[in-house]
Amino acid sequence: MHHGKEFRNRVFSLSPLFSYLPEGDRYLFAPEKPKYRFNVIGSGLNGMEHIRVTQMEGRATIHGVFDTSARSVAAAQAAARQFAADATLVAYDSLEAACNDPAVDGLIICTPNYTHIDIVRVAVRSGKHILLEKPMATTIADAYEIARLAASYPAVFQIGLQYRYKPIYVEAIHAALERKAIGEIKTITIMEHRFPFLDKVGQWNKFSKYSGGTLVEKCCHYFDLMNLFAGARPVSVFATGSQAVNFLDFEYAGEKSDILDNAFVIVTYANGVRANFNLCMFSPMFYEELVLCGDEGRLKAFENDDYLPASRPSTHLEILCGDHRPSVISQPCYPQFIQQSGHYGATYYEQVEFINRIEGKPARAASALEGFWSVHWLTGLQEMWHLRQGRRILLAGFVYAVMEGVLISTASLVLAGRLGADGVRAAFGVGVGTVAGLVLAVRWTSDILFGPAIGALADRLGHVRVAVALATVMLGGVVGVTQLAGAWLVLCLMLVFVSSAGLTVTLAAIASGVALAAGHPHHVVGAYTTAGDAGSALGPTLAYSAAALIGIAGLYVAAALALLAATLWLAADRRQMAPDG
Repeated sequence: MHHGKEFRNRVFSLSPLFSYLPEGDRYLFAPEKPKYRFNVIGSGLNGMEHIRVTQMEGRATIHGVFDTSARSVAAAQAAARQFAADATLVAYDSLEAACNDPAVDGLIICTPNYTHIDIVRVAVRSGKHILLEKPMATTIADAYEIARLAASYPAVFQIGLQYRYKPIYVEAIHAALERKAIGEIKTITIMEHRFPFLDKVGQWNKFSKYSGGTLVEKCCHYFDLMNLFAGARPVSVFATGSQAVNFLDFEYAGEKSDILDNAFVIVTYANGVRANFNLCMFSPMFYEELVLCGDEGRLKAFENDDYLPASRPSTHLEILCGDHRPSVISQPCYPQFIQQSGHYGATYYEQVEFINRIEGKPARAASALEGFWSVHWLTGLQEMWHLRQGRRILLAGFVYAVMEGVLISTASLVLAGRLGADGVRAAFGVGVGTVAGLVLAVRWTSDILFGPAIGALADRLGHVRVAVALATVMLGGVVGVTQLAGAWLVLCLMLVFVSSAGLTVTLAAIASGVALAAGHPHHVVGAYTTAGDAGSALGPTLAYSAAALIGIAGLYVAAALALLAATLWLAADRRQMAPDG
């Protein structure tokens, strides 16, 4: 049956309320016959949203699903049955089977961020159309590889930056970029205040090494919009943030959460446009705001869900132009059933654009290159932080090894010099060598006796915090060694060695964390081990050369102060920017 231009409601056509209508009597409610079949890879919250909007949009249907969680697969089946009571999705038992099913035209990838690169490597071998959820990757290297694969890909390769299709941003793009309603854009301000990250299977979004960090995982949408409005590439970025409220005590599978819950970002673009972003993830609402200032006016748009009974608009857009042209105040929105499908209808229209691209129609969908630039400088900030953290942990490991080399090589000398051979025998009934051997035995047995307990404490309180505390205890013990005598001197020396054993465990854990987050763990671990070996070799040499100039006591205190300074420097960098910064 040929259709005219009457408004038809896809939801009505799928509603069981109208199931009594025979096929031949359906005109306004006649469903469009799907032309394409898609598989969803990863059927969590986003995957189910894509299932809904695909069924609603009508030109395609969901054929099957692949997910390693049986509960997620069951949820996907239920989502499909919302629009067809007898719908049954094919549940694949492998990624390869889901990607290469000849009955399927496209793949929608909604797996956790850190898996994207491995999923894409398999998916591109299928030659099928691909919609990859944001962020495209969690590291620059992975994002670059995906962009390179997409550049020569023979089918559609789209990145799921769907905020472009939210009503307020569709209207802002039209007004500011197409109509030039505010003239040339000079400054961009975007704000997001919202609830904390929601729960996920495996809680991967609570950890930077899996999500890419808050600014990558959540905020790549806004940096995509910034890039779009600026119309240029960023040339400088400043970012600061912290983990102030959310998930401070959250642990999963023995790991502590490390994601930012607030941040400020300032960006300068090559064409002189300046932008800033304000994030707070411990607000009792979902609120986002865009302000564009041009040389002929100002545009402000916001979206607000505060769950209060007060009746007020959930969206707003205003364009104030002075005497240049008419000003506008409006409330951008889509039909309610579309907005309720997720993200104010943005995912629905992202799906529209995906199918438009498949059909060769004009579309404003985000390309892989645009996806790359939405995370490039964010992952760059993160990798710069990891590089800086790597240098600081290498220095701390080196100084610690020097300190321990000094202590081990001079323990007997200190005991003999401070107590004298006769004093040692009189106090302990044995010779200097025996006492020195017992003290050194404390050092090596402490790895077994105290290492696990100190490691567990560091896991709970924070590795850097415990490292600073242990370095402080070592400094106090060293002062005691230089100032006290008799049994107190020996006890202080033992305290120093127990603290040293704790630092071995704690610094190694910090180095391992930096290595894993940096994406090339073998390089970081190898460099850390080499730095420790170099420090251990230098320690004894330094002990006997520097001691001649400043004395053993002066050397001990200087080495302990250097170690404390190195751990404080490490801690200062951690406070300045958390690992997902």
